[in-house]
Amino acid sequence: MNANIRTAIFVAAVAILAVVLSFTLYRDHSGEKNADALRVGVGEGISGIMLRDIAAAADSRDLDIDLMVFIDCCGNAAQWAMGSGDLDIGFYCSSIALTLINLNDELFIYGPAVMNSEVVALSAETDMPGAMAIPLKRSFLSDLILENFPTVTEILQASPITLQYALSDGRTDGVVLDIAQALRNPDADYMPISGDDYISYSLVVRKEIVTTQQFADFVELYNLVASDFNDREYMQDRFGMSGDFWEFVNLKFLYL
Repeated sequence: MNANIRTAIFVAAVAILAVVLSFTLYRDHSGEKNADALRVGVGEGISGIMLRDIAAAADSRDLDIDLMVFIDCCGNAAQWAMGSGDLDIGFYCSSIALTLINLNDELFIYGPAVMNSEVVALSAETDMPGAMAIPLKRSFLSDLILENFPTVTEILQASPITLQYALSDGRTDGVVLDIAQALRNPDADYMPISGDDYISYSLVVRKEIVTTQQFADFVELYNLVASDFNDREYMQDRFGMSGDFWEFVNLKFLYL
């Protein structure tokens, strides 16, 4: 099948699902929302798991976190929430982070937060992929794939949920998945995207909160939980997978 036609078919197949999912989110804390809570947004991935730990730890302290977890942190809902003032803090890929601060001068990039949080899964039928599917709006992942997988000639984009099925139905030779997605399918074969570190997510912050005690408390909790998630033995004990997996993934939560 012609590559352009195959891309068009793939995009058409996921377009409606992507639109629906991009506007899907849920809050971790049920009940009445505290108007004074620190509003934090994150995608449904390994960083989302980490932020849930932070929110749980905050419950035992004098810090109220309203955690908004998005199906896709680079989707329309996540961008709108940060740009419209519904979030104080958000975790976004570099390209979306730059878009947000260019459109709203009340926001700035506090710094890189997560490195190396994606893996590649290839079809069992090939070790020389021609087509690779990546999450929507992650141009940096496209660059990494083309740099490190020279046989790839076609990059497809899809929502994170759709990516889980793109490989099994034969629409692509390989997919880029968040580590959290890989944990749900431990029997598959995974490999790193790159042998070098790269930034998966940056922290976008509303300028007016940076000097508050709330933000200082959040940073303190973030760094405490990050120390656990940077411990490979802890990650293997908690999430499983092999020691080799955590070694080659080289996941890093950067201290703020």
